[in-house]
Amino acid sequence: MISETWALQATLRFVAFSVFIQSLEMIAIRSNWQEAGPWAWSRIRQEFRPFGAAFFWVLDRLLQYRGYFSLIVVQTTLCVSCMLFPDLRLAPPIFILVFLGCLRWRGAFNGGSDYMTVLVLLALSVAACFGGGKITSYALGYIGMQVVASYFVAGLVKIKQAEWRSGHALRVFLGSSLGQTSPWVRILLSRQSFSFYAAWAVMLFELFSPAILILGRNFTFLFFWISAAFLFHLANAFTLGLNRFVWAWLAGYFGLIHLISLLNLGPP
Repeated sequence: MISETWALQATLRFVAFSVFIQSLEMIAIRSNWQEAGPWAWSRIRQEFRPFGAAFFWVLDRLLQYRGYFSLIVVQTTLCVSCMLFPDLRLAPPIFILVFLGCLRWRGAFNGGSDYMTVLVLLALSVAACFGGGKITSYALGYIGMQVVASYFVAGLVKIKQAEWRSGHALRVFLGSSLGQTSPWVRILLSRQSFSFYAAWAVMLFELFSPAILILGRNFTFLFFWISAAFLFHLANAFTLGLNRFVWAWLAGYFGLIHLISLLNLGPP
């Protein structure tokens, strides 16, 4: 049985690091969401008027350029504090700031990775607001379940599509990457057999991910499963530029390890 404190502190540190990276990215591209940029607040602010005058007034001041930049600075500071001194009480304010960021971008700036970040922070915030003890343990377990579910659902969606079963979807997906796909990846993608087997490897890994809840009692199996999952996200970051996914899911792995302990399947 792993220490709940260890799992909690590791989750706090890595989700804080994930949000820290997101904050730096937002600062780096701030020219795009300034008033003169294509993502200026003035272009979308009217969409929030139906939520009421008071709510609109608050958002209008928080999410315009100066207000949002200030929120990101505060968010970055809190994340650094949480990385150095992981404290569950830091989760709610970080969650609120990230949630406001999601409102600013009308959902999520980077899709699934941002949703996973919000989910982890929400679970930790619930634990912080309702005390420690079993609530914290269940919050970590919930994060672990969401990690497994995220892989399984992704695999289920893929295997229903003939394009994924043939490997064609993987070739198109990687070939149309916004990032600079390396030449050796393009060479591999030109071979239909490679894309076919690679697509099935991804789908089978995702579909059989729930097995980790049973087989994870074996430390060696758990270590290699998490390593494979982590390398999968690293490969996506390398070929597609999806760097946020690496840290968002890494923050959830410690909840998964704790979940396996909760299920009394033996020490991981």
